[in-house]
Amino acid sequence: MKKKILFITDSLNGGGAEKVLLTYLKNIDNSLFAVDLFLINKVGIYIEDLPSYVHLKWGFKEPLGLFGRIIRRIFLRYPFWFYLFFIRKKYDVEVAFREDCSTRIVLSSFNRKSKKISWLHTDLTRYVFYPTTPVKSYIRNLSKLNHIVCVSHGVESILHKLNPFTVGKTSVLYNPIDSITILNQSMLPFDDPFDYSKINLLTIGRIDKGKNHRFLINCMPILLQENRDIHLWILGVGEEMEVLKKYCEDLNVTDNVHFLGFVKNPFPYLRHADLFVFSSKFEGLPTVLIEALILQKKIVSSYCIGAEEVLEYGKYGILTNLNEEEYSKKVLEMIEGYTLENIPFNSRVKDFELKTQCSLFNNFLDA
Repeated sequence: MKKKILFITDSLNGGGAEKVLLTYLKNIDNSLFAVDLFLINKVGIYIEDLPSYVHLKWGFKEPLGLFGRIIRRIFLRYPFWFYLFFIRKKYDVEVAFREDCSTRIVLSSFNRKSKKISWLHTDLTRYVFYPTTPVKSYIRNLSKLNHIVCVSHGVESILHKLNPFTVGKTSVLYNPIDSITILNQSMLPFDDPFDYSKINLLTIGRIDKGKNHRFLINCMPILLQENRDIHLWILGVGEEMEVLKKYCEDLNVTDNVHFLGFVKNPFPYLRHADLFVFSSKFEGLPTVLIEALILQKKIVSSYCIGAEEVLEYGKYGILTNLNEEEYSKKVLEMIEGYTLENIPFNSRVKDFELKTQCSLFNNFLDA
């Protein structure tokens, strides 16, 4: 008999954690597991890519009116209601694939016999919790889970400091990356916006305050004082996008900062860019940095636990503080003099190899 597994996540929007979940679901052993996926919000570009053997359930369907938003807020305040009204079924394993709301739903499960697991993708000391989440009790209750999977050693270390009772209940499993697919997709035709007589900086990610695109925009006047031919290209969408477009007007950098929106295949852009820039304030394990390593790109990244771990503290790219003058100096150094010769990209990429990580994932669920 197949083991019944429920995965819970917020949505399937185009973020790194959502992409990782989709990768796992595409590589789960469906001869061993009967898989249900519950979305708090039925929204996201990855829904159409779900394998046929994954049974999709959801709580709320976007867009919501005022009344729907009020009801959803009540459910998020009292997450056991998701089980009463939407989930109902009993499972052998219940997996919250996101911190915060998804994990609180699993913690509220009525099924005492199920194995309860949570994935932790971020530094909880920097994470912005949903307004209805009682943060102190949430962190305290994490030790009630059977197991917590951390996407990096840095994430695990911070969790142990926040809640020492989670020690012995955690393991580290790096996100799986399909390097062959990324390499193949990077060579596909694309709507190429780059002027190759210029210097093209690229960043990829959801446009929100945590990803800190405003910082990169603030660096542009400094960079342009040194070289008028530098252009910043931003791939992604998010609540900050329109605000940042207006901000570019205020800084008079609209001719050199370009918003490309969401692109389902970002890899040709990444392959052809001169330099990948990353400015997150906090990350658990930034998938996009691993993708940049696969394509052997020059990288300048902010210091944060996930970026430090992926880049092995500067072995595979430049790490620098979120200081505009210092960051801009490192970008110029990378443009003008940094060489990629003798950097063993392939040996680092093997640590995230799809087949190995998905095998560990399947073994973990079957344990």
